[in-house]
Amino acid sequence: RARIEIDYVVHQKAGDVVFGIALNREDGVIAHGSNTDIERSGFSDLGSRGTVIYDISRLGLLDGSYSLDVAAHRGDGYPYDYHKGALLFRVRWPLKQAGIYLPEHKWDIRVGRDVF
Repeated sequence: RARIEIDYVVHQKAGDVVFGIALNREDGVIAHGSNTDIERSGFSDLGSRGTVIYDISRLGLLDGSYSLDVAAHRGDGYPYDYHKGALLFRVRWPLKQAGIYLPEHKWDIRVGRDVF
């Protein structure tokens, strides 16, 4: 489980604000990225300050080093604020599986069935 909290302060009114995050593996592969525009989670009134929260119910990352990018930008991509590598973290996993993430899964074997 992971929770990303992005505190913000509005210095002057902006038309549209998109908040986004990206989880990157150390070799540059994007493990996950999303923003409020992609998910159509826009906010009409930001007030003068606040916190945007991105809750991940199951992170599922495998062993490796990762970084978190956070951003606030206009809908056309013009950046208001961008923090590349805002957080660096390491995931340790006892099994040496391949890839980026571990999907929920299970193995099953059915002994004694005819295979053709």
